[in-house]
Amino acid sequence: MAAAQARARAFKPVGWRRRVIIARMKEQDIYFYSDGHELVGTFYAPEGIEAKKLPHIIVCSGYQGFNAFYPRLFSRYLTQSGYSCLGFDYRGFAASGGPRGRVTIFGL
Repeated sequence: MAAAQARARAFKPVGWRRRVIIARMKEQDIYFYSDGHELVGTFYAPEGIEAKKLPHIIVCSGYQGFNAFYPRLFSRYLTQSGYSCLGFDYRGFAASGGPRGRVTIFGL
């Protein structure tokens, strides 16, 4: 058991520290533009803490394109660990503007 604990301590990233668990997540709708299309998103933050003082993470949904699925789920766990998050619907998905149902990767 002592050897396992020593190995676990050895693999902690530089700057690692334990975060306080927070029970509730607040959500705020946001709007921004990408290539002239209005995108709809949500800012997620732990309730009761000023979000300006927290590290921020942009949570993307991969090819799903919907904020309500993976970004919201991941944000729930990340805010419990003291992070604020931004999730959004891709262009053309859900309430965001743009050509419907099209995810493209240009320049790759």
